Amino acid sequence: MLDFDEKINNKVKKLHGKYYRYCDDILIICDQKDSKLLLKDAQSLIKNLKLKIQHKKTKIVEFKNGMRVSKDELQYLGFTYDGRKILLRDTGLAKYSHKVMKAIKMSNKHLFKINVSRVKRGNAPLKIHKKHIYRRFSYIGCRNYISYALRAAHIMNEPAIKKQIRPHWGKIQQHLTKHDVNNMEYYKFLGYKPN
Repeated sequence: MLDFDEKINNKVKKLHGKYYRYCDDILIICDQKDSKLLLKDAQSLIKNLKLKIQHKKTKIVEFKNGMRVSKDELQYLGFTYDGRKILLRDTGLAKYSHKVMKAIKMSNKHLFKINVSRVKRGNAPLKIHKKHIYRRFSYIGCRNYISYALRAAHIMNEPAIKKQIRPHWGKIQQHLTKHDVNNMEYYKFLGYKPN
């Protein structure tokens, strides 16, 4: 890919554009009149490497006076840009949200089995370890999607990203509380009497 990078970067530079690549995510910024030629050149060079291009992910996004005028969004490295603000891609947020809810559900399922046995033996149920969930999926952790989003918001000076992730803390709390309430109702059904 280094040979590809060098060749395409030279072509883009000659047309006074900018070329960026991170793994398989490529961004070329150029005048509209040069976009189709550069796209064709990039596709040809990639084909020579015997790699496949995902045509549904290949887009030419047009901007005029700094504002997007084409229907497609500019997407790069998990972000979108419309000329005014940078946002996290909706698919990234949805994947994160799904992952959080799945992890909470699995943790609860495991703890629920343990607690049913404890309650049947006459012992109090254990509480879910929320710190583990918080470290993996919230701003409390330092190597997760939310901490990445917060760093990006800071580096790009983009408050819209913080606004996007703000509701997720409440969703985590809501999901944890829902499981706690449902579990407690079942424990009471089994005869547990909380203090």
